[in-house]
Amino acid sequence: MPKKNRGKWFRNNAPKISGEYPITVDASMNQDGLRFAIRSLAPGGICTSVGFYFQKRTSIPLMQMFANDSMFHTGISHPRAALPDVLDLIESKKISTGKDYKHYLRIGMMQLRHF
Repeated sequence: MPKKNRGKWFRNNAPKISGEYPITVDASMNQDGLRFAIRSLAPGGICTSVGFYFQKRTSIPLMQMFANDSMFHTGISHPRAALPDVLDLIESKKISTGKDYKHYLRIGMMQLRHF
């Protein structure tokens, strides 16, 4: 989708009151995408933003968040603390990771040794 049309798509397709998802992640780096993720939250939901917004002002629908009892988290992720648990889950085959999980498991274990 061309960049100039993304904002229009987000605005046209965002739920008006509340969505159905308990957790949303915004990686759009577009304030319309951020509002879309927030409006897609079910009551009591949490939106995490992993994008960076270069505008001086990025608006978010605070009134809707208040009425929907939503939470917003933004910042750099720190997966290092959870990585050993994730790798243990992969190794135990308690979660499905696709057919190439052993390759990714080796990479993860090598990265852990460097920290």
